[in-house]
Amino acid sequence: MPFSKIFLVILISVMTLTACSSVGHNDILKASEDIQGSYINENNLSQSLYVTKWWETINDQTLNDNVTVLLNQNLALKEAGERIIQNNERIAQANSSFFPNLTASTTGSRSFQNTGAQGIAGDFGNARFYNTNYNPGLQSSWEIDLFGRIRNSTNAAQSSFIASQFDKEALTQSLIAQLVNIRVNIETHKTLLEIAQEIAYNRSQVYDLVKRRYDLGLESIKLSTVYLAEDRMKTAQSEIYQYETLLSSSLYAYDILLGQKPGTTNHKSLNLDLNQNLPAVSTCLPAALIDMRPDLKAARARVNASGYNVKVAMADLYPSLNLSAALGFSGNETKNLFTAEQLAGSILGSLTSSIFQGGRIKSTIRIRESEAREISYNYAGQILEAISDVENFLKAKHNVTNEIIDIEQSIFALKRSEDLIYNRYIQGIETLQNVLDARQSLLIAQQRKTLKQQEKWHSHVGLILALGGNWFDNNNSCDKDNTLNPKEENSDEK
Repeated sequence: MPFSKIFLVILISVMTLTACSSVGHNDILKASEDIQGSYINENNLSQSLYVTKWWETINDQTLNDNVTVLLNQNLALKEAGERIIQNNERIAQANSSFFPNLTASTTGSRSFQNTGAQGIAGDFGNARFYNTNYNPGLQSSWEIDLFGRIRNSTNAAQSSFIASQFDKEALTQSLIAQLVNIRVNIETHKTLLEIAQEIAYNRSQVYDLVKRRYDLGLESIKLSTVYLAEDRMKTAQSEIYQYETLLSSSLYAYDILLGQKPGTTNHKSLNLDLNQNLPAVSTCLPAALIDMRPDLKAARARVNASGYNVKVAMADLYPSLNLSAALGFSGNETKNLFTAEQLAGSILGSLTSSIFQGGRIKSTIRIRESEAREISYNYAGQILEAISDVENFLKAKHNVTNEIIDIEQSIFALKRSEDLIYNRYIQGIETLQNVLDARQSLLIAQQRKTLKQQEKWHSHVGLILALGGNWFDNNNSCDKDNTLNPKEENSDEK
């Protein structure tokens, strides 16, 4: 059979086998990326505002400077950068298979043998014949990529490289969000510590008052009342230690994110207004998350890599074509070694195909296909989780905003009550006990507000992170077609 017909038979077989061996993960991708509709909690969205670096909208220059330090010194980011370098080198390794291998070698040998012939008497001559041989040369081999094994290996390496780049971007976003959240925690714990100190002082005043009345022999004051007042005072004092510990832990975590020794940052150098209005967040339709969130883009790149790995495994079913050539010189002395008379060479082509390996190749293909489906299912799950993250943070931010409004109204009422009771105390109508109790209620309400402000900040930062955010350039902004029509939020951010 002519070679052209043989090649045509092989090509048709390849196309048939390729069509019959469907990976199946593409159907999973189409289903997972077909996202319709908008967010359930879209009524809680505020006016869109596109920013390049959202943290710069927070009124804290120290935070902006610390973000710069984080980007330059954080150890986890340096690790991610090294992974990008490694994956880039794997691309170079895969690309090298497209080119012939060229090696150079030289050998030299010297041998001898006796020149005497064995006679009738069985004796040998004593003379020896020496042979010297030199063989410098070049050897080359080249695998022809007939069925895409090398090409798909390169594509898989490129997809892994892209995934590592998006991984670093996602890590960067996560670390900045952590930095902002810890910065909020530091301010929260500072405020709670100050309130706890006021509460402890107030409790001590109540205790002193109760004990003094008991010592004076007032019948209305029981010994159990003194013990109860003392217990409340000690409990309040213990909360001071609790908030001091939380403040120290937050400061240490802050330093670690900045790549610094824990204990470097002094809380007195950090000041953040938790009451400031938070900037609005640019919110896209759910389908846009696939193009906005770097973690989803990294997962998508891994899906692509798994698809290429399937094709690499399938290429082992088909013959491999290798060409090799050698060129060199051979002689018994170096004087005239590199001349045309001493030149020798060869060219060889080989077509190799696996006939029987006990099902190993097909089993490998099935494994690669299963891995591709597994990665695709994981990607589909990440998309659902991403949508859930946005919904959760939208709902949480809306609810905590309403809670803060209620608490602020409560604080306003408690302040008026405290002023009224104090004025009545000055007039001799109310007791000091009632004044201290009113002050205690106000401090507890301020404590609740501080904790809810912390929740609001965390929800705000979490929403930005869940949306992929407009982090470093405006190219990450939502397309106008994918942007929801914003509605005003019933909050203090108006």
